[in-house]
Amino acid sequence: MKTSGVYLSGLCCEEAPYLFDQTDILTFMLRETQAGEVLQRHLKILYRASGIRRRGSFLPDFGMLQPAFFSTRPPIDARMQRYFEAVLPVAKQAAIRSLAQSGLETQDITHLITVSCTGMAAPGLDLQLMKTLALPAHTQRTAVHFMGCYAAFHAWRLAKAIAQQSPRHRVLIVDAEFCSLHFTPSTEPDHLLANALFADGVAACVVSACPGHAQAELLNFQSLYLPQGEDDMAWHIGQDSFLMRLSTYVPKLVESGIPALLQLYDKHSQANIEHWAIHPGGKRILQAVEKALGLPPAALAVSYEVLRNYGNMSSVTIFFVLQQLLQKQARGYCWAAGFGPGLTLESALLRLL
Repeated sequence: MKTSGVYLSGLCCEEAPYLFDQTDILTFMLRETQAGEVLQRHLKILYRASGIRRRGSFLPDFGMLQPAFFSTRPPIDARMQRYFEAVLPVAKQAAIRSLAQSGLETQDITHLITVSCTGMAAPGLDLQLMKTLALPAHTQRTAVHFMGCYAAFHAWRLAKAIAQQSPRHRVLIVDAEFCSLHFTPSTEPDHLLANALFADGVAACVVSACPGHAQAELLNFQSLYLPQGEDDMAWHIGQDSFLMRLSTYVPKLVESGIPALLQLYDKHSQANIEHWAIHPGGKRILQAVEKALGLPPAALAVSYEVLRNYGNMSSVTIFFVLQQLLQKQARGYCWAAGFGPGLTLESALLRLL
């Protein structure tokens, strides 16, 4: 039995426990990279132009003269162990809040989708949440891993397909990113840029065919692959950490592709968009979207606000943008978009309720 509408409810976003001003993180980076005079000037310009005021981390190191975890260059297994130690309590809290706001008990959940581009193991976050939340043993699980900043869109799309299969299905999504875990004191341009942008956070929501407690209706999804950007944004597992490749050409690629992505939606949908939830991958990316779509300055105000107050939390960030829109009483059609390795553009059309 297929149902008509599919809804998102219980959207909960959790900041990382340690919050740092961008200027304090700059001081840390100058010290850890042992920057000479030229690099110091470059980093100061980069951080001033980032559009970020503060960022959160699951580690206290970025505010310490003698970093605790990064006192040595920790290997990948130590970083993965720290991921689960730090993330699980916050992910559990987000899930519990999401269930409560959706009017659900743990036994109501039929499917669990976990999302992370920064931490992996087997058993992983999905089974750890199963255990700590006491979800039913027959809960069906899916892990969306290593897809980059657009991974949440895949989780939403999958959850919608599951919810359409039966009105009894209740899908819990938990997204947990620990980007700062992969700090490396490299002076490579890609690493310097990543170190200036990325932060940590957790989010959760429930997707179902039940309109009760609904905050948004999931309407449609579209995707666009730009193979010419394959070398401009990538995410690899290195010897010590996950390594980001992020070139300064990415905003130009986004600018060239985003109109075509929007045009994949029918003209009625395009004409009725009232709100824009654009992943704030960086200030230049938001400026590229504004320019390409001819948007007024106020259209992406929420995305700029999230970038300023939280930084780029990879796949979690779009949840924060959506939450801010809902808190501002935004209603009606909303177009969300995110960008990641490939280069891939992902999008969703929602109706905010």
